[in-house]
Amino acid sequence: MRQKRPDSRGISEIESVILMVILVVALGAIIFALVTGSLTPYLQKTSLVAASAGVAYVPIDTTTAMPVFDILPQAGDPFYLSGQSNIPEGSPSVSFVLVGPDGTFAKTSGTDISGTGNPYGKSMYIYRDQRGGGYWVTDTMLTNEKTKYMVSLKGGAWTIRMVDDTANVILNEMTVSIAGNGSVVPNPLAPETIWTNTTDPSLTNSSGYSIPFTNNGVVPFVGPNGLMAFQYNGTGAYIQGQDNPDLGFTGDMSLSLWLRPADASGPLSGSGSNWHTIVGKGQLTGGSDEVDNYQLVQMGNQMYFEWNDAATGLHYNIVTNSIPNMQNNWNYVTMEVTNGGAPAIYVNGVSQPYSVYQSNTPGVNPSSLPPGGVHLQNVGNDILIGKQNGPPGTEFYYVGDMSAVSWYNRILTPAEISANNSTYTT
Repeated sequence: MRQKRPDSRGISEIESVILMVILVVALGAIIFALVTGSLTPYLQKTSLVAASAGVAYVPIDTTTAMPVFDILPQAGDPFYLSGQSNIPEGSPSVSFVLVGPDGTFAKTSGTDISGTGNPYGKSMYIYRDQRGGGYWVTDTMLTNEKTKYMVSLKGGAWTIRMVDDTANVILNEMTVSIAGNGSVVPNPLAPETIWTNTTDPSLTNSSGYSIPFTNNGVVPFVGPNGLMAFQYNGTGAYIQGQDNPDLGFTGDMSLSLWLRPADASGPLSGSGSNWHTIVGKGQLTGGSDEVDNYQLVQMGNQMYFEWNDAATGLHYNIVTNSIPNMQNNWNYVTMEVTNGGAPAIYVNGVSQPYSVYQSNTPGVNPSSLPPGGVHLQNVGNDILIGKQNGPPGTEFYYVGDMSAVSWYNRILTPAEISANNSTYTT
C-alpha cells in the first residue's frame, strides 16, 4: 500500500508570489539605474587597442643612462590618455597600471602628451618622477626638465596594463623586462657613435639606443639592395626626431645618405623655388635671424650646407658647383665637417668644389671660411628630415626619395665613403 503524498499546491503558489515580487523589484531597480545613469559605466563600449612595449634608455648625462618604458599604440579604436587635453565627450579615457617585479601595483598619475589627437603611432614613455614618486606618461622624454627628476625602475619582469578608466576594464596587457637591477647604466651614446635612420620612423645608434621619430606623411618603401627608403612629396611630408645631445655636434661630424631628388634639372634658383631641405638641426625665425647647428640642402643640381660658427658668432654657408645627372637618380652624398678645419661634400664618392658665403643665403656676401676653421654651434632643436624649421613659406620641403640617413661623430675615411657608395645599385 503506497503512502499518501502531502498536497504541494499551497507551496507552489507562495513561491510564485515571491518570484513575482523579486522580478518586479529587480525591474524597477534596472529602470531606475537607466534613468539616473548609474549603469552607464557598465554599459559603456570599451576600446580595442593593440600596442607593444619595450625599454628605452634615456641619457642622464654624458656617461650614464636610465631605463624607461616605451609604449607604442599601433592600431584599434579611438582612445585618449587620461589627462590629455580636449578629450571629446564620450570618448574612452585610458591610464596605465604597472605591476612591478615584486608584485606591487601603481597607476600612472600624470600625462604630458603633445597634441590632442589619438596617440596611435606615437611612442610614449612611462617614467617615475621623484617629486611625489608617481609614474608619468610623456611623448617628449628627452628633456633636461624630466631627466633631472627621474627615479630608476627596478630590474625584473614588469606587467603594463592599458585600462579603460570609464568601463574599468583592461584593454591591453604587455610584459617588459628590465635587465639587471634597473639602476643607472652606462650611456649607450658613447664615443664613435653611428646613428642610422633605417626604419619607419626611428633613428638607432650602433649600441641599439633608439630616438623616436614622428612620420608626417612620408611614405616608406624598400629601395635598392633591400635598404629602407622614404618618399617625400615636397608639399608637407617630413620626419621629425626628438632633440638629443649626441646629435648636436661641436666637433668632427659626418652626414651620410642616399638621395634621389625629383627636382634637380638645373642650378639653384634665386627665388628659392628649387630649394629642398634634406636634414638639419636649427631654426629660421625670419629674415636673417637663423641659428643652425648644421643644415644640408639640395638646391637644384647643387648642394648647400650652412651652420652657425661658435667662434665668430656668424652664419656661414657653402654651395657646390652644379652636379650632373642628379635628378631621378640615386646619389650617395657625404657631408663632413672637421672641427677647426674645412668642410667637405662628396657626391657619389667625388669631392665637390664649393664657394663660401657669410650669410644664410647662397650667393650673398662671398667670404672665406672662418679664420680658425669651422666650429659648429650647438642648438637644442629637434632633428628634421625633409623640411626646414622655419615660418610658413620657408620650409623648403624635399621632393623625391631618401635612404640611410646617417650621422657619425667623426670624419669618414675615403675607404668608408667608397664602401658606403657601393651599397646601392642604381
